[in-house]
Amino acid sequence: MWRVTGATIKQMSAEQFIKITETVTRALAIERVSVWYYDAQQRSLLCGDLFEATPERHSGGSELSAAHYPAYFSAMETEEVILAADAMADLRTCEFTDSYLRPHNIFSMLDVPIHAGGKLAGVLCCEHVGELRKFCNDEINTVSLLANLVGAAIEHKERQEKRKRIEELLRNELAIWNILFEQSIDGIVVLEQDGSVYNINNRFVEMLGCTREEARQMKVWDWYVDFKENEIVPKLLAVDESGDRFETVQRRKDGTLIDVEISVNSTEYNGKKLIFSIIKDITERKRIQIELLESEARYRNILETVQDIIFTLDQDGAISSLNPSFERITGWSPEEWLGKNFLPIVYEGDRELILGIFQKMLSGVPITAFDLRILTRSGAYMSFEANAVANKNDDSVTIVGVLRDITDRKRAEEKIHHLAITDGLTGIANRREFTRLLEGELDRVRRYGAPLSLLMYDLDHFKRVNDTFGHDTGDYVLQTVVQVVNENLRKVDIHGRWGGEEFMVLLPQTDIGSASDVAQKLRQAIELHTFGKAGQVTASFGLTQIQAEDDVVSLTKRVDEALYLAKQRGRNRVEILQS
Repeated sequence: MWRVTGATIKQMSAEQFIKITETVTRALAIERVSVWYYDAQQRSLLCGDLFEATPERHSGGSELSAAHYPAYFSAMETEEVILAADAMADLRTCEFTDSYLRPHNIFSMLDVPIHAGGKLAGVLCCEHVGELRKFCNDEINTVSLLANLVGAAIEHKERQEKRKRIEELLRNELAIWNILFEQSIDGIVVLEQDGSVYNINNRFVEMLGCTREEARQMKVWDWYVDFKENEIVPKLLAVDESGDRFETVQRRKDGTLIDVEISVNSTEYNGKKLIFSIIKDITERKRIQIELLESEARYRNILETVQDIIFTLDQDGAISSLNPSFERITGWSPEEWLGKNFLPIVYEGDRELILGIFQKMLSGVPITAFDLRILTRSGAYMSFEANAVANKNDDSVTIVGVLRDITDRKRAEEKIHHLAITDGLTGIANRREFTRLLEGELDRVRRYGAPLSLLMYDLDHFKRVNDTFGHDTGDYVLQTVVQVVNENLRKVDIHGRWGGEEFMVLLPQTDIGSASDVAQKLRQAIELHTFGKAGQVTASFGLTQIQAEDDVVSLTKRVDEALYLAKQRGRNRVEILQS
């Protein structure tokens, strides 16, 4: 979404202003023509160019304030054309009589507001001197056409600027992605569905023991020992966004084999399905596990020295052995848990999954690595990656496993995820995350038919806060507004930053009447709050309720239009738009 303001006209060159004013002067055979644009606050008009035909003189820089000429500014916002045959008598223009009309001998005016992007941006003003003049329809249409052309030029320029900003953002994001991609400690390869290489990082090239050019010419079955072409293509086609994780053996260029753990998922990009694979070299880990099973003596030695937790379970789920790392990592002494069932030490939310894995292993189903959380002696939970195998001895089964502490990695992943979905300044959902949550709520509404309302609010004259007190105060105001709003919302309501000083609030299971009460409550809470040295701040609210035909685009567009009405009708108010 972009908003065109009068400031965009200011970016037009002096030559463009001159062409506009001179063209209108010749077309209407009129003495004075000028182009004016709004300031950033929409409270003043600034002269971009004034052309006087008789002396053939261009000038500019004059300013008209809404405070001094309220009737004229009001007419600008509500009328398509301001046609004043007798400008000194017309209620819309008579305010200019003493300060402007009479000194310049102006008797008649034809002013056409300039709109761009659905917003009022400025005005094209025609002034006849020396006598009264009645403008004909052709003249009115000519000026209106030129005003529309100016508006179209503004929109075109704004689109160009927006495209440049988007291109810059994409370049920055691509640079970050390339850094993460190439510096990963694990191999990363992006495959097409036919098994060919779409992209590959340096670490995976090293794992293959070949050059990047050689790797790009390979197919996925060229390096995986366990899969042939006719087996792996169906697997690639079956990979979806939920992903998969498995272990296999990879062949290097020199023929040597390494054990790898692979995590895969898929995504759509440029109309094609790509499979993302992260490959971890687990050769050393597998070697330790194999040696653990082959030799009891070696197992005991590793048991005492390895940094990871090594455990065994009997077929009833009782813990039969724990190495010293268990106490070092969790704080529990092994004696406190030996002979006890393992489930109570597992985080309650993981128990059903872990019990299912345990039962599969007892029945002979191979299990790859899995994650779980374990209770420590301090009462906190730590995250572990588990690898386990089942050993059958006559009529009994023993589970032998290794737990690796991944708490720091999980915290880092959670932090990265939090940063990806959260607005860095206010701590609420960012635009991308809010849109995702809104899509989910729309799906729920379509299934169950519950009401859903969406409100959008925007801080009034926020630029004035930044200009007067600085951006630190502006940031404080934004953060405090979010706190004030959050204190007046339910837990089920969703609050997100849409951009700049614009925010969205999603109100599930709320009809338009109740949502209006919420909006008024929030508006009053903001108005009554004191924001430090910035003092009082107000906000305008737009509100709408979902309709049967709505999607995210139509719903957010309508609530934005409602917010615009609130701004247009005086600010610090709530406007409802239902269709």
